[in-house]
Amino acid sequence: MKNLGVSISSFADLINGNFVYVDKTAFLYELVKNKGLYFLSRPRRFGKSLTCTTLDALFKGKKELFKGLAISTMDYDWKEYPVIHISFAGVAHKTDDALIKSIKNTLIETALTYSIVLSADDELEDVFRVAIQSIYAQCGPVVVIIDEYDKPMLDHIGDIAMIEKIQTVMRSFYGVLKDNHVNSCLRFLFITGVSRFSKVSLFSELNNLEDISMNEKFATLCGYTQQELEDNFKEYIARLAHEKNVSYKHILGDLKYWYNGFRFSDTGERVYNPFSITNCLKEQKFQNYWFTSGTPKFMLSALTDAPEDKRNELKEQLLTLELQKVSEASVQNLNIAMMYENLLGLFLQTGYLTIKEYDDFACMYSLCYPNEEVRRSCTGQIMKEVANMHLDKFATYIAKFRMALIKDDLDGFCSVMQTFMRLLPHNVIVNKEKFYQSVFFTICKLLGIRMIVEDSTDLGFIDGVITTPEHVYVIEFKRDKTPEIALAQIKKNNYSFKYVVESNLPVVHVGINFDLEDGKQIELRWKTEGFSL
Repeated sequence: MKNLGVSISSFADLINGNFVYVDKTAFLYELVKNKGLYFLSRPRRFGKSLTCTTLDALFKGKKELFKGLAISTMDYDWKEYPVIHISFAGVAHKTDDALIKSIKNTLIETALTYSIVLSADDELEDVFRVAIQSIYAQCGPVVVIIDEYDKPMLDHIGDIAMIEKIQTVMRSFYGVLKDNHVNSCLRFLFITGVSRFSKVSLFSELNNLEDISMNEKFATLCGYTQQELEDNFKEYIARLAHEKNVSYKHILGDLKYWYNGFRFSDTGERVYNPFSITNCLKEQKFQNYWFTSGTPKFMLSALTDAPEDKRNELKEQLLTLELQKVSEASVQNLNIAMMYENLLGLFLQTGYLTIKEYDDFACMYSLCYPNEEVRRSCTGQIMKEVANMHLDKFATYIAKFRMALIKDDLDGFCSVMQTFMRLLPHNVIVNKEKFYQSVFFTICKLLGIRMIVEDSTDLGFIDGVITTPEHVYVIEFKRDKTPEIALAQIKKNNYSFKYVVESNLPVVHVGINFDLEDGKQIELRWKTEGFSL
């Protein structure tokens, strides 16, 4: 049984150390068989660096490392090329001067491996240009691999002045690649990052840079598909099933619920987060791995940096994330200095949200949390930052909700919900029906309750449908009205008909009304009634 490499991003180390490597070389062959200039955006801890080191080994002609992998059966020529490989995870960037010096040192060291001496006294763009042209003149077409291009900016979130200085450096650096004389020296260019930020010149000036981040063909280049998980980790999955005393099929369902769900194209297959699933199988324990390795600092920064009149809108977005939509155009370019202008786009690109579905006609993405790990962690963090609710208190209320659910006690559930909502500071409460619906929905999702939101019928949309082992609850939410009015709408539009026909469980109508008394105190009232044909 091969070893599990949790944080190993070196392809050579994985292969030589007898670690599990999920074969992605068929994808890489499609990229490298011809000259190409590519950009790939993926969330952190998603295999970008491993992809870069695999390309590095490929272009250096290390054929022995690829024995038995898909590309070894293809007509790749295994010609060796000079490689300039820069990972900004290892480049100092505390200040713009430190960044310039560190990039220069990396380029100088790389050039020395090809017996070329560069001057540290030259400007950064000149060092980069001379490095490419000199290596080309001596060794032939050059491969340039740049990993985590946006890390120097992401690490300075909240410091707009430093971000602007960093962007100036990066503009001059990447501007070298648009030069036709430099471009003609390249065999291949591959750039990765977490997000696609504007004002870096990477996308505005490199017109021939192909962004494959949302390309259906490469949607599963990073991350593990369901089939890849079962093919490569079968022994570890079986061990976890034995540890939990459940069937193999049951544990597959649990793994999917916790760690699958990321989608990187309009209709592409969902994938597992490699970092989380590998940690889970290694530790034989379901818990939060990815989120704790780096919380979304940008969320707090966006709230802090936003103008006062924008903050309530952002708080509403954060508390209703799984009911939000975002346009395709808005996620193409993000301004890191003004993240509050497109917080949803940043959540999507960084992996805290993913694509639920895509509306071709409107060019809009419906968003959702990718899985239980992210939902639990992100919701807790939002409650802490936005609602000022301590994580322990939040966990206590989740336990109360869970107990009511176990008892199939809707009255108890709604009673706890009212108390919970009264804990939310009045300045984060949005006086809209959608806000209350989303909070209710989020709690249900955290509990593992199957809840359908905005289910369409021929006469309208059902606000929510909850299925428990004992009942199907058809729910209508109202604000500043009465539960009776909500129940009347359910009956008038015959919302529950399909569930009476399709389900063997008793159907219960639930009318829930939210009142915001004095603009501060939430009053939640509800009424239920059984229904049958």
